[in-house]
Amino acid sequence: MKKIILILVLNNILFFGFSQKIILKEKEEPAPLKNKNVLQNEANFSQLATENFRLNRTIKNQFKRNDTYPVLQLKPSRTIELEFFYNNFKNLDSVRYSVSYPELNSSNVKGKTIVNTKMEELNATQRDILETFIKTLLADFKPRIENISKYKLRGYFSERKVVKTKDELTKYLNGLDKNATKLNLSNYGLREIPIEAFTFKNLTLLDLSENKIKNLKISKKQFPKLERIILTGNVLNEKTFKVSRNKKLKVINLMDNDFEAIPKSIRKAKNLEEILLANNAIQSVNKFKSNKNLKILNLYQNDISEFKPKYGRLKKLEILDLYHNNIKFLDKDISKLENLKILALAYNSLWNMPEEIKMLKNLEELYVHHNKLQDIPILPTSLRHLDLGYNLFESINEHVFLLNNLQELDISNNALTAVPVKIKQLNNLKTAYITPNIFESEEHKLSELEQLIVDLEKKSIKVK
Repeated sequence: MKKIILILVLNNILFFGFSQKIILKEKEEPAPLKNKNVLQNEANFSQLATENFRLNRTIKNQFKRNDTYPVLQLKPSRTIELEFFYNNFKNLDSVRYSVSYPELNSSNVKGKTIVNTKMEELNATQRDILETFIKTLLADFKPRIENISKYKLRGYFSERKVVKTKDELTKYLNGLDKNATKLNLSNYGLREIPIEAFTFKNLTLLDLSENKIKNLKISKKQFPKLERIILTGNVLNEKTFKVSRNKKLKVINLMDNDFEAIPKSIRKAKNLEEILLANNAIQSVNKFKSNKNLKILNLYQNDISEFKPKYGRLKKLEILDLYHNNIKFLDKDISKLENLKILALAYNSLWNMPEEIKMLKNLEELYVHHNKLQDIPILPTSLRHLDLGYNLFESINEHVFLLNNLQELDISNNALTAVPVKIKQLNNLKTAYITPNIFESEEHKLSELEQLIVDLEKKSIKVK
């Protein structure tokens, strides 16, 4: 039995336990649940981590698109937790849900705050609404169970703010100077930009985050001086978002939307310096050609398996964030990012790194923890922070201990069999993460480890 668990937060909510079960029958009779305690089966749970995140994001956006489903008539601070169970044929077997809420009172026991939690049942009407929502959701989305991830990426929805009213919006807009340079329209439940906003011709910053905007076109005529636009937490995708060419526009924040590809209009925006597309569902990146002024590219937590932009066109790039994706290999042309300072590749499926990475002469921070690396090529001597934790290293290449500019090194949670005594050669090191590793299981090596820690601490190096 395979399972995906997700947590929905509605109006200040918080979740625990089970209370009811909704059965959604397939064309074939689903197999019965074999294990009611799958939640505590770490192996089964972690295997579905990637799809868990994807399902979370989909359900979150489904709620934002439709105002009916959240209206379950729950009291304040209630939470609904859904668990999707799948049989061996990858068909949905059942959906369990629970409703809980924390009491307002809490007590202190030996310095720990204990919050009492109660359970409550959904009534028949609420159950019907919830079941309708689940069926609607599954009609548009089916988890790809075969996409296995080693790591546990549980998705939590943050506490939702109370949406501001139309009267509050009118009052805010009427009170602004027409020469204002900043306009904050976040969390008003907007589905489009209010007409009144177009009267502010001197805007350099427009914040439209946490709304319900599905379609949006930003033109230079509307906001001729616009430099930054924030659209975090809407329901935009690559087909519904467009921005016209604008020499002034420097930053576009499209995090936490519904993009499966990078919009063509963004890829052609020559003057953009920051593109933020974290928490979407982008699957590949291979058409960056015109963003020659780009300095920051954030693609954190997407579904990218192929990352092959035109590296030669991104020579000004300083920060590349690819945390939490499905990248297995990195193209050797990454060496063309001659101004890159921070490269974040943690939580991917990397088996190796290209030898050309040594050519990144300005690289200061490299994060490749939580991958499948067993070896690391020669690295640029400019590195100050190197994180190799949670990989498959049995030994650390000696050239790592020749990176004299390193201030922080993490080699913990690998399969190192020998105590890394050569770490003492790093003269500028300030912090070292060494354990846990396999050498700790060998009693005769513990004294060697203890001596290494003493020697490092004498040099004022923090050992963790």
